[in-house]
Amino acid sequence: MRSFVFSKRQVVLAAVLIFSITGCAWDGHDKHVTSAKDRLNIARAKMMLPMAMDQFLAGDLIESKRSVGDALQHDPANADFLVLAGRIEIEQHRRKRALKFLDKAIENDENHAPAHYYRGIVLQQWHKLEEAQSNYEKAFGLDPERPSYLLAIVEMLVARDRVDEALGLLVTHEIEFEYNAGVNLALGHLLTMKDDHDAALRYYRQAHLYNLEDPRILEELATGQIAAGRSRDAIRTLKQLTEHPGYRDRHDIKRMLAGAYQHVGRKRQARDIYMCLTRRDSEDWESWLRLGEMIWSDGDTAGALRASQRVIDLAPDRHEGYLLAGMVWMGRGRSSHALKMFKMATDAVPDSARAAIMYGVALQKAGRRSEAADAYRRALDNEPTSTRIRKLLAQVKAK
Repeated sequence: MRSFVFSKRQVVLAAVLIFSITGCAWDGHDKHVTSAKDRLNIARAKMMLPMAMDQFLAGDLIESKRSVGDALQHDPANADFLVLAGRIEIEQHRRKRALKFLDKAIENDENHAPAHYYRGIVLQQWHKLEEAQSNYEKAFGLDPERPSYLLAIVEMLVARDRVDEALGLLVTHEIEFEYNAGVNLALGHLLTMKDDHDAALRYYRQAHLYNLEDPRILEELATGQIAAGRSRDAIRTLKQLTEHPGYRDRHDIKRMLAGAYQHVGRKRQARDIYMCLTRRDSEDWESWLRLGEMIWSDGDTAGALRASQRVIDLAPDRHEGYLLAGMVWMGRGRSSHALKMFKMATDAVPDSARAAIMYGVALQKAGRRSEAADAYRRALDNEPTSTRIRKLLAQVKAK
């Protein structure tokens, strides 16, 4: 058998070679372990997103913020977590911090639509409407199936007095979101702003049809029905609305119902509602006003004066109580009392065309034509397209 004898130099070289080989192997092993841990941490972080979102939606911002913070330590570039962190800051009114998170999310993922959307919300809260709209447009371009992004653009256009453009944008996407209640509701609102009440009513009906459970849409439908002169339909809708727990004690809804009853000639039902409201809340000046107007139209001047005085006592800065009192005094032939009330109405609300008109009429009847002309001019300043005011002014000038 052949024996092997190694020199000292060969032993040293062999040891160096073995060490270098095993050293490389261990280094690769460490890198592999580190990479596996990173992947595991990222996976765990992603699993925390639903929990953090549930905490956020439940209003537990502290726990949600803690969960997001822990997740971002393991996955700091995750746009979903950065956006949620930004949303938490928005809820806590820390807009600068929110913007930092959202900007970081966009930096890491330029095509992350929610990051652009919530960045728009921050800018909107800062009243930077044009920049906010730009962000909303970016979000909608990235995710054109999200109606909330479209409606955000529409909101900015309306806020910037570009109603026609907003309406055109919604009409362009009407077919895509035909069954979306929010889009139909927005179309109804814009058409109402254009005084096209019949067309608006069609969209209010569709909005209600696609979301039968939301009483707010039912309220919009009732308002649209009244604006379109469909008082009988409005009565049915409003009675249905008052069955919802949150609407049973809404005085404005009850007054709307009473007004619809008045419009169809059911005065007794209307008067009963107003009287019930004033008994329930003796400081409800609007119900006192409506009741006083009804009483006055029925010829009860004494009752109307009492109601008008109640309105004046409760809302001295409003002009309606003075107007009602003035009309009652004028009906009684007490021109000096009427002039005083109408003057107080114009002083309370200088930009009220109605108050200025009534003051002008009283002045004209008292033979004070020059002062009446001044009153009509003030009314015309507030309603420059009114043909009625122009006729009244022409009458005074002609004499």
